[in-house]
This record gives sequence, C-alpha cells and structure tokens, in this order.
Amino acid sequence: MSIQIDANEKILTYLITFCKEKYENQALKLLYNYRSRARQHQRKYSAALQDALLAIKIDDKYTPAICCAASALIHLRRPKDAATLILRARHAEPDNEEVQAISSAAAEAVIKSLDNSVDRTQNAEHYSGNSSCSADHRDVLSMLDPHQPSQTPHVINLHAVQQTEGRPGTGKLSSSVPASTKCPHSIHHKAICLPQGSLDLNILPTALRTGGLERQHLFSPSPDKHNRNLLILLHGLGDTPKPYAALARRMALPQTATLALAGLLEVPESGGGRAWFEAFDEEYERIQPRPGELRRTKSLLATTAILVELVERLVSAGWAYQNIHLFGFSQGGSTALELMLHFGGAQRLGGCVSVSGALLEELLLDHVEDKLPAKKAACYASASDMDLCGPVLITHGTKDDVTSKDTIDRSLEFLRRCCGDANVRLHVVKGKGHSMVGSEAEMRALMEFWAENLDSRPSGEDLIEIQT
Repeated sequence: MSIQIDANEKILTYLITFCKEKYENQALKLLYNYRSRARQHQRKYSAALQDALLAIKIDDKYTPAICCAASALIHLRRPKDAATLILRARHAEPDNEEVQAISSAAAEAVIKSLDNSVDRTQNAEHYSGNSSCSADHRDVLSMLDPHQPSQTPHVINLHAVQQTEGRPGTGKLSSSVPASTKCPHSIHHKAICLPQGSLDLNILPTALRTGGLERQHLFSPSPDKHNRNLLILLHGLGDTPKPYAALARRMALPQTATLALAGLLEVPESGGGRAWFEAFDEEYERIQPRPGELRRTKSLLATTAILVELVERLVSAGWAYQNIHLFGFSQGGSTALELMLHFGGAQRLGGCVSVSGALLEELLLDHVEDKLPAKKAACYASASDMDLCGPVLITHGTKDDVTSKDTIDRSLEFLRRCCGDANVRLHVVKGKGHSMVGSEAEMRALMEFWAENLDSRPSGEDLIEIQT
C-alpha cells in the first residue's frame, strides 16, 4: 500500500483506527510514521513527535520513525535529545542517507545551542556553568562525528507517550516509567524526594546549581507524602524564594511537592534579591519596551532555555509533563508564562498561574513575531488540539501600575491562540495594585484552578480532593 507523505491527515487517522481494531501492528507502525511525516509537513511538531514515538514503541529498531522523532525534536528545540536518539539509527544503518542528514542537522542545532550558551555567558555574568555545558555539547558532537565509530544506541524514554490515543489530557499517563525504558540522567523519583525535604542537586541544570545558587532553592515534599505533582514557584523582581516556599506550605496542596527557585540574576543593592531576566539599563533605570529593544527578550529566552532543561530533567526523573505546574508573581509570572508556551501537545504542562504578570510586551509586538520560538510562532496559525499548551490563570488588580490592562489583554489574546479559549482565564481583583495574592477571593480562584488541574489520584490511593 503506497501512501504519499503529504496524505490527508484525516485519512491516516481513520486507517490507524481501523488497524488498531484489527491489531495490525506492522501496518500501525507504518501509518504512525506516515502521519508523523504529514504532521511535520504541517509544522505540528509535538503531534509528529508523539506519532513517531508510537511507531518506535511498536518497533524500537524502525529507522524511519526514529528519523521522524529526531527531526521533530530538532524543530522543538531539543537538539541534544535528537542527537541522542539518532545515534540508535546510526548504529543500525550508518550508510542511510536520511540518518546522515538528520545527524548533521542535529549536530548543527547543538552547535547553535552552544553558541547561544556562549552568548548568554558573555551577556549575563550570572551564567557560570558554560564550561560544563560546553563539554556536554562536545560529547554529543563527538558521537555524531561520522569519522568516529557509532556509539551504543541509547534507550529512548517513552514515558511521555503512555497515553490513550486522542486529545491530550483525556488519557492518563502511567505513574511509572515502563520497564523497557531507562532514565537518561540515572535519577529516580525517590532520589528527589528525600526524607529531610532536600533536593538531589543532580536534577538541576548547571546554571541553577553554581555560585552558591543551589543553596537558595527551597524544595518541600508533599505534606501527605504523595509527590505526584510538582509546583514550581518563581518569585518577583528583587525577591527571594523564601516567602514563596512559605506560601506553598500554607496552601498544602494535596499530592504536590513544591520547588521555589531563586532567579538566575542578582539584583544589586536589593539585599540578596534575584531576577529572572534583565530589568534595568546601565544607569539602573527600568528598561522600557519599545520597537528594537531586545535586552529583556534575549535575557528571558536565555533563562527560559535553562528552565526548559529543568523540566525535561524532572520528567526524566519520574514526573509526567502534565503533573508539573508553574506559579509566578510579576517577573516570575512572565517567566512562567514563557516557559509554559514551550510545551504543547503530549508534552504540555499541567497548568500555570501568573499573579500580576503578563507576557513581555516586546514579545507581543508585530515586529518580533518572526523571532519567536517555533512553538509560539505556530500559535499565530490555527493550532490543533494536539498542539495546545496547558491551562493558564492570570490574576490582575484594577490598580496595578506596573502591568497594564492593555498588556494583560494582549497576553490573553495570544495565550488563547496557544492554549485554547477554554484553557485561559482571567481573575480581576478590584482595587488591588501590583502585589501578591492578598484576598480570600483571589486565593479561592487559585485553589479552584488547581482543584481542576492537579492530578490527585495516585495509583492505589483514595481520591483526595482540594477543599475550596
């Protein structure tokens, strides 16, 4: 049976359903691969990755699907993952032209990622993990060198695709990684949740555990000892993680561990306060958003890349994408929203709450649309359910003189394109300025949001609901 790569996606979906009913695994493998290529042609990279992984799950030596998955990973800005995966195909078929082409593309993407890391080091003194990062990239490049012998193929983690076929979120992810998979970082869930409430520092990217920064992050296991969800808290400009860790303890969300992170940048003369991206110019004046002003944008995107790596490491350690949640205030809220937009489809995160924080105005201006990450740029087109990001709640005060109503409105419009109208909501607090959660009504809005989106049914345990 011959099917064109650009075949109608609906026809392929129908054939997949038919083959599943007939238990035709070999046909399913081919169809998943064809649909993966069709979706890549439509720039639906998250959905394409999911299809390719489903094909690999049927036949872990199926080179065309491995190539599809690696190609999708490159487009999703995960070049190291793509490089690791394509090694399997190089080991099996070193002379395959498609394998060689994707190996070269992965190598170029890794080099570009390395160049960006170097740029971040030169432009932000807070980033002190470059040497380790560079060595990591060099290791990947050496493995992709066609003059070097092929390495032993890595085993891909299929945990992200242990979900029922259909719209993301309708199925349940398995609570444990299948026995046939291995954790890429050799870190297991129990190693993170130590009895004393500390955090295994190996789970953190290098930039988050250098220069004493690792001592500022505050991790707390769930009070009910079921760490099924993880809530990452990002503080505001010039603040520290301590009050956010205290807030998390007071909220005591069920089956939810919390990780309050310290920002990557130090804020001078703030008593140890931190920031997530550049906010001041050379004369310590606030950087104002305007056409051509990209200092805040570049700094935020550099930070986001590090946080994306953190999320991927957490997933490798045992947490499902949809069980990782974000909370941020002001600048931390902007960072949380930006991070949320980097994960869609089967990899979408569980939810994001932003208090008094919006997307950066510079990233909403028309003149930088072409510079947006591929995921965000795709949001300007018609995104399918497979590409949608997770649910978002923004709370905003009517007297907020830092984050304007106009910026909030434009952020909501953009987020609804990426996450779906029903998944984005706004809670307006009358008379509130630019401040953290300060009223019972606002806290109730947060708790109701988490009650809807936290996974509170761990295997073998009774259902525990959030009381609001």
